Amino acid sequence: MKEVVIVTSGENEYKIGTVLSAKISELGEYQCAVWEENKDYNANKVTMTSDNHIIYIGPVQDAKALYETGSITWEYKTERMRYGWLGTRAVIIVDPKFDFYKLGKNLETGALGFAFGGPIGAAFALGAKRLIGRRTKTTELTDKRGSLQCYKTLIEKFLAEDLNKFMGD
Repeated sequence: MKEVVIVTSGENEYKIGTVLSAKISELGEYQCAVWEENKDYNANKVTMTSDNHIIYIGPVQDAKALYETGSITWEYKTERMRYGWLGTRAVIIVDPKFDFYKLGKNLETGALGFAFGGPIGAAFALGAKRLIGRRTKTTELTDKRGSLQCYKTLIEKFLAEDLNKFMGD
């Protein structure tokens, strides 16, 4: 059974990592663990080898080294959301300046900030529009820009279309 370590950069990313881990584990082919960057990952990364598959969620320091140098191949990329990998290291990231709720308001008024493509884009746009009325005080405190919904959209696309490619299956 192949092992996957999901490394997260913050609280919201940890929530997404937990969801991703559960979905990957359901497939029965992989064993997953979710590590926080500043706790588990930094303490254990010296024991990791190039055979270990790692998925970075959010602006993890080691992930930045991949995408800031331009060495990563982006499998999916929009202006504000993207994922891709280099070998056994994958990155899933949402621009922290992206405001999912503002996008939904723009959809309701007919102004769309950027183009969506395919069924994932359509689902994302519909989700943005539906979430506008559901924004609660709790959501505002923990996810002011809707990054959780953006990450959920990205991991669904990653699981459906690219997990097997990343894992080398």
